Amino acid sequence: PVGLEGGLRGAIATLRALANEDTTWKRYARCAGLSPAPFYLDVGETQCSREAKAICAECPVTLECADYGARFGLDHGIWGGMSPKALRRWRRTRNRQIVKHHTHALPCDCAVHRARA
Repeated sequence: PVGLEGGLRGAIATLRALANEDTTWKRYARCAGLSPAPFYLDVGETQCSREAKAICAECPVTLECADYGARFGLDHGIWGGMSPKALRRWRRTRNRQIVKHHTHALPCDCAVHRARA
Protein backbone atom coordinates (compact mmCIF):
# COMPACT_ATOMS: atom_id res chain seq x y z
CA PRO A 1 0.00 0.00 0.00
CA VAL A 2 1.07 3.54 -0.77
CA GLY A 3 0.52 4.79 2.79
CA LEU A 4 2.62 2.03 4.27
CA GLU A 5 5.37 2.51 1.71
CA GLY A 6 5.52 6.26 2.44
CA GLY A 7 5.54 5.54 6.16
CA LEU A 8 8.43 3.12 5.77
CA ARG A 9 10.36 5.59 3.62
CA GLY A 10 9.84 8.29 6.22
CA ALA A 11 10.94 5.99 9.03
CA ILE A 12 14.05 4.94 7.11
CA ALA A 13 14.90 8.57 6.33
CA THR A 14 14.53 9.45 10.02
CA LEU A 15 16.77 6.55 11.07
CA ARG A 16 19.42 7.61 8.55
CA ALA A 17 19.29 11.19 9.78
CA LEU A 18 19.56 10.03 13.39
CA ALA A 19 22.58 7.88 12.50
CA ASN A 20 24.33 10.87 10.88
CA GLU A 21 23.37 13.37 13.60
CA ASP A 22 26.14 15.01 15.62
CA THR A 23 25.23 14.12 19.19
CA THR A 24 28.40 15.20 20.98
CA TRP A 25 26.18 17.48 23.10
CA LYS A 26 24.82 14.34 24.79
CA ARG A 27 28.14 13.90 26.62
CA TYR A 28 27.42 17.11 28.53
CA ALA A 29 23.81 16.26 29.36
CA ARG A 30 22.95 16.09 33.03
CA CYS A 31 21.04 12.85 32.36
CA ALA A 32 24.01 11.08 30.75
CA GLY A 33 24.55 7.82 32.56
CA LEU A 34 21.28 8.04 34.49
CA SER A 35 18.39 5.65 34.16
CA PRO A 36 16.09 6.77 31.34
CA ALA A 37 13.00 5.71 33.34
CA PRO A 38 12.08 9.18 34.69
CA PHE A 39 12.22 10.61 31.15
CA TYR A 40 9.77 8.12 29.63
CA LEU A 41 6.58 8.27 31.62
CA ASP A 42 3.23 6.60 31.27
CA VAL A 43 0.16 8.80 30.94
CA GLY A 44 -0.60 10.39 34.29
CA GLU A 45 2.81 9.80 35.89
CA THR A 46 3.61 13.27 37.11
CA GLN A 47 6.25 12.20 39.66
CA CYS A 48 8.58 10.96 36.91
CA SER A 49 7.93 14.10 34.91
CA ARG A 50 8.87 16.30 37.88
CA GLU A 51 12.04 14.28 38.49
CA ALA A 52 13.08 14.50 34.83
CA LYS A 53 12.34 18.21 34.62
CA ALA A 54 14.37 18.84 37.79
CA ILE A 55 17.35 17.12 36.18
CA CYS A 56 16.85 19.12 32.98
CA ALA A 57 16.63 22.38 34.91
CA GLU A 58 20.32 22.03 35.82
CA CYS A 59 21.44 20.78 32.41
CA PRO A 60 23.71 22.87 30.16
CA VAL A 61 22.36 21.37 26.90
CA THR A 62 18.56 21.62 27.24
CA LEU A 63 18.23 23.65 24.03
CA GLU A 64 20.19 21.06 22.02
CA CYS A 65 18.13 18.28 23.58
CA ALA A 66 14.80 19.97 22.83
CA ASP A 67 15.93 20.76 19.30
CA TYR A 68 16.92 17.11 18.79
CA GLY A 69 13.55 15.91 20.06
CA ALA A 70 11.68 18.45 17.94
CA ARG A 71 13.58 17.85 14.69
CA PHE A 72 13.11 14.11 14.84
CA GLY A 73 9.51 14.20 16.07
CA LEU A 74 10.25 12.35 19.30
CA ASP A 75 6.82 12.51 20.90
CA HIS A 76 7.55 10.25 23.84
CA GLY A 77 9.43 11.24 26.94
CA ILE A 78 10.92 14.45 28.25
CA TRP A 79 13.27 16.28 25.87
CA GLY A 80 15.00 19.47 26.96
CA GLY A 81 12.81 19.61 30.05
CA MET A 82 9.61 19.59 27.98
CA SER A 83 6.70 17.20 28.03
CA PRO A 84 5.60 15.75 24.68
CA LYS A 85 2.77 18.30 24.47
CA ALA A 86 5.08 21.24 25.26
CA LEU A 87 7.67 19.94 22.79
CA ARG A 88 5.07 19.74 20.00
CA ARG A 89 3.99 23.33 20.74
CA TRP A 90 7.65 24.47 20.81
CA ARG A 91 8.31 22.62 17.52
CA ARG A 92 5.41 24.39 15.79
CA THR A 93 6.63 27.80 17.01
CA ARG A 94 10.23 26.97 16.08
CA ASN A 95 9.22 25.81 12.59
CA ARG A 96 7.23 29.00 11.97
CA GLN A 97 10.22 31.10 13.03
CA ILE A 98 12.59 29.14 10.77
CA VAL A 99 10.27 29.45 7.78
CA LYS A 100 9.80 33.18 8.41
CA HIS A 101 13.57 33.69 8.81
CA HIS A 102 14.47 31.75 5.68
CA THR A 103 12.10 33.43 3.26
CA HIS A 104 14.44 36.38 2.73
CA ALA A 105 16.50 36.53 -0.47
CA LEU A 106 20.02 37.00 0.89
CA PRO A 107 21.74 34.24 2.87
CA CYS A 108 22.83 35.05 6.39
CA ASP A 109 25.41 33.26 8.53
CA CYS A 110 22.93 30.97 10.30
CA ALA A 111 23.40 27.19 10.44
CA VAL A 112 20.72 26.55 7.81
CA HIS A 113 22.39 28.78 5.23
CA ARG A 114 25.85 27.41 6.05
CA ALA A 115 24.52 23.87 5.48
CA ARG A 116 23.08 24.88 2.10
CA ALA A 117 26.37 26.41 0.89
